[in-house]
Amino acid sequence: MKKVIFVVIIVVILFMSLSNLLSKNHKVNYMIKTKTNKYQIEEIYEKNNYLFTISDKNNKKFVYQTTVNSKDKKIITDIVNYQDGNLYCIAPVFNKSIENIVCRLGKQIVSYQYLKQKKDNRIDTFINNLKKTKYEINTEFLEENKKVSSKNNIALYGDIDENIHVILWNYSRVFLINKESLTKINLLKKDAYENNYSSLIDKYYIVLNTDKFYYNNFFVIDVLKGTKSNLKIDDEISRKIYFNGDYSKKLYLTDIENNKQYIINPKKKQITKTEPKYYNGKKLKNISIEELVKNKKYFVSKQKEFNKQYHNYYVKQGKVIQKINGQELILLQFDNFYELKIIDNNIFGINDDTLYMYNNKIGLKKLISNRELIYNYKNIYDIYIK
Repeated sequence: MKKVIFVVIIVVILFMSLSNLLSKNHKVNYMIKTKTNKYQIEEIYEKNNYLFTISDKNNKKFVYQTTVNSKDKKIITDIVNYQDGNLYCIAPVFNKSIENIVCRLGKQIVSYQYLKQKKDNRIDTFINNLKKTKYEINTEFLEENKKVSSKNNIALYGDIDENIHVILWNYSRVFLINKESLTKINLLKKDAYENNYSSLIDKYYIVLNTDKFYYNNFFVIDVLKGTKSNLKIDDEISRKIYFNGDYSKKLYLTDIENNKQYIINPKKKQITKTEPKYYNGKKLKNISIEELVKNKKYFVSKQKEFNKQYHNYYVKQGKVIQKINGQELILLQFDNFYELKIIDNNIFGINDDTLYMYNNKIGLKKLISNRELIYNYKNIYDIYIK
């Protein structure tokens, strides 16, 4: 009998261990005590994202998000803090390293970058204090990147990840820009001031050839190879079209005048007529062509839904804000910030003549500068991350 009980216990332990190992999500609460404070931490892990609400002994709350490559629980092992007047900052420690910091400025929760933009130099004292601790400090988020070259009136900046590729629209052509090069690809004979008929599908940038009377010809640009190919269909697609969106690395478009829907498969270099379809964020389903034509049905973006659930970035009066567990964290402050794009956990957007990138690990970095960004920023850029 004792042996049976022992075996059952072992089986239960193994089952629980396996369940924990395979679990995609967790939510735990724990406490970190320091010499001057104690912090209650709520840690949520979902889909490679860690979300934290950190409350001190006076219930002053901080929020933080990271994509630490781990599925472990209770990954914050210490907290270093700093206070000066209405500025109160903490640095969460992950496995003896500090990725970034988060602060309270009065009643607002703010980032290091926001404080630097506001020229609040008190934060420098905290950074200097952190460098004297036993922990390894990520200094990348502290550093401003510099212009390294200029080509075709486009300024390029250093310290950019080689896997980031910028596609920049320029009326009749596009520029493909990465750390290594800038490639110009000519497309149209006539300038198209507004970039209404282009879309990035996986590593392919699809552009409608608006030089033609009928819209039955498309350019497909391989962003990584820097090559251009043509797609053509014999149908006479009218000038009244709109892109529904993408599904399974294919682009769907509706011809309003001719009551048809088409699929562009850039990898196979095919464009074909299809039975009307609509993607609701969960599945691709049949729909009437009348509904596509009358109501302009746009596909629900998986990426946008994911960002809304896990990253939740938005712009309000020039402030770039991330909402975490109901709390607003002000990341950046500009006079204006246009064309916000979120890819993985990276923020992209335009202020004045410059395209910026931001994440917790690298801070705020310039990608490119070009005067045309001041006058024409709508759908002017896209980002592919290899």
